[in-house]
Amino acid sequence: MIRAGEYDRALQTAAESSLTRPTRAFRRSLRDRIKGALSPGSRKRLPPIDRWVEQSAVTLLERRFPGPGALNREIRDYFVFRPGHAEHVAAMGLASVIRADDAPVLDLGAGAGHMAAHFCAAGIPVTAIDQDFFLLLIGRLIVAPEARFVCCDLEEGLPFADQFFGATICVNTFHFVRNKAHLLGSLGRVLRQGSPLFFCALRQSHNPGAFRNFALPPSGYARLFEEFEPRFFSTDDVVDRYLDGDGPRPGDARVPDDLLRATFVEIAGHNGGHHRAGRSFDQWPHALGTLGVNPVYQPVPSGDQPGIQLRLSPPSELFAADSRHLLERLPAETYLAPEILEDLEAGRRSDAMQDLIRSMVLVQLPPGYSGQVEHNGPA
Repeated sequence: MIRAGEYDRALQTAAESSLTRPTRAFRRSLRDRIKGALSPGSRKRLPPIDRWVEQSAVTLLERRFPGPGALNREIRDYFVFRPGHAEHVAAMGLASVIRADDAPVLDLGAGAGHMAAHFCAAGIPVTAIDQDFFLLLIGRLIVAPEARFVCCDLEEGLPFADQFFGATICVNTFHFVRNKAHLLGSLGRVLRQGSPLFFCALRQSHNPGAFRNFALPPSGYARLFEEFEPRFFSTDDVVDRYLDGDGPRPGDARVPDDLLRATFVEIAGHNGGHHRAGRSFDQWPHALGTLGVNPVYQPVPSGDQPGIQLRLSPPSELFAADSRHLLERLPAETYLAPEILEDLEAGRRSDAMQDLIRSMVLVQLPPGYSGQVEHNGPA
């Protein structure tokens, strides 16, 4: 299909559920090919494949998924509107203690690479891994082209050298892993002594969410992470700290059973070192790179005003429910004056932007992000 130029049909076929769990031999072959294609200095991918993956990435980002087997709207919204999701904000808050000398960072279950883009903007080398080849393509081509991407199955362990990474983060992934102990054992092998680790947006069995997973109760996670001396946090607490300009503090930690009804659980640990306390941000983590309008804001009629009026408009009810606490703290409406629009277009920062950055109206957007994505708000 690809060689014949039938790109949309190839993308649709690849998105069919029968390919979400390919055979081990196919995964190994694909992984080897991807490693070669994404290795530093390699430019030997076939032109037809190049054309297909570029068009596929654009198609995915623009949310055009025709026909049966297409990814549903909730999954599209989850990735397209990621900069405005509470999971992402909490992950940036926890990751604020990761330093440049911790590099490289391992991003487990990286999806389309939004946290990888965050680390790249901070100047911290990162390796992002996931078993979803097509999300990694979006990450490689659009979201975080400076990161290194590796396609592998977390159930089979981590294909890296011992003590290679200095920190790890895993966002909204670990509860989908069946053999969690095996993955943590593999992680302990590839992490250097004293490395911090963060497992963010963990679903737990009392509130497993809309998608099938293998979540545990908080006490189960506590036993599983025991060797990493885990501290448990409420996502809402981490978000509150973040919006106040701070990383989470030791006193914010909760007893695991206090989080039985929480939507998400956050875990901070270390590999034979010590916990790092959060501190006040020198600069906002969500504004390290190229600024743009947070995609959870959509333009509305502004009458005769020369600028743009924006209204907070989460893309779906599920997105709004998962991020309710964050969205309640963001301004419901705001206005972008013409001079701010001109500065954004030119890639400049100005003092007039500071309040918009603080309130997360302006956030870092991936370098290839196409801008505002129209949607109808919660269904």
